[in-house]
Order: sequence, then structure tokens, then C-alpha cells
Amino acid sequence: MHDRPTDRENANHSSKRAMAMESRVMNDSVERLIAYRRENSRVCPVPQRWSDFWTMLPNRSRVGAGWESPLPLILAAWHETSASEKMLRLTAHIEWADKFGALESVATFLHSLREDEWFHLGDC
Repeated sequence: MHDRPTDRENANHSSKRAMAMESRVMNDSVERLIAYRRENSRVCPVPQRWSDFWTMLPNRSRVGAGWESPLPLILAAWHETSASEKMLRLTAHIEWADKFGALESVATFLHSLREDEWFHLGDC
């Protein structure tokens, strides 16, 4: 015989459903920002603006010889990395911002960039 769920079980189920919905909303926001980056064949902000963006990321810290969140692919790395690598690094930065509650501010920053402040596929 199957008993009806208790109020506590119902509340627990509702809480899990709400958390799943919130996670989808956050992921959707990350996905929307990444989709915005893809518009007009955008790759990443130009080096100075990408540096500005990276300094906005919360909880950055030195780890050994590197950084968490990883540095933007600028300076010497700019010429040594492909557009695909730059896109992946910017995506990692967006996900980092989301993880630490800064997605809204970095989204505002990226949306504020003029088109000439973006590096595009095909730019030399």
C-alpha cells in the first residue's frame, strides 16, 4: 500500500524543483550571454577591454605561477592562440562570473562594448 507523501516530503520536492528551475534560469543566462558573444562573429573583447573585463571577475587569485580565473589571452598569448581558444577562455570567464554571482555586471559590461571593441572571426 502506497501512503500519501507527507507535508515535509512535498516541501522537499518543491524545494528541489525550485532549485532546478533556478539552475536552468542561471544556465540560460550564461547561454544567452555566450549566444550574444557569437552574434556578428564576435570572438572576444579586444585585448585592453578583455583585461578590463577580467579585472571585474570576483575571487581571482594567484595559484602557483598562474591565476584562477585564468588570465585573458592577451599580450604574447594573443598572437599564439586561435580564435577558438579565445572563445573558450571568454566562456570560462563568463562561467566564473556566474559561479561567483557577478554574471549581471559582466553581462552589462559585454553589452556596453562597441562593435569595434570586439575581436571578430576574420579579423587579422
